[in-house]
Amino acid sequence: MKRIKLYVLIAATLLLCSCTKNNNEKNLTQIRVAPTHQNLGRISKENRATVDFIIHNIGNYPLKINEIKTDCHCTVVNFNKKDVLPGDSTKVSLEYFNKSYTGYFQQIANITSNAKQSPLLLVIRGLAE
Repeated sequence: MKRIKLYVLIAATLLLCSCTKNNNEKNLTQIRVAPTHQNLGRISKENRATVDFIIHNIGNYPLKINEIKTDCHCTVVNFNKKDVLPGDSTKVSLEYFNKSYTGYFQQIANITSNAKQSPLLLVIRGLAE
């Protein structure tokens, strides 16, 4: 009897998990970003460089950008926090501030959203002088 209850509990849990997964997948949209990597070139000390990435919502549901994290405090993100309707696009700006570093750099912005391609990585590179 205990085994039957255990099997019923396992089956109910699996069924519930599979329904939840399918429900979440229904609201996923698709995005297109080109390019995902940009070179800022040479940047002098105490200077800033900004690059814009355009994210196109090519799916059937509104794009919801949940969070954008960068891997360094030297890179600041600016973006519109409103949902992006299907067929529309939004701009994500990454600003790099070179306070004192010299040499090659690469900074990454990690975007989490309801897109099938989430997380999306945007990369900026350059040479700090």
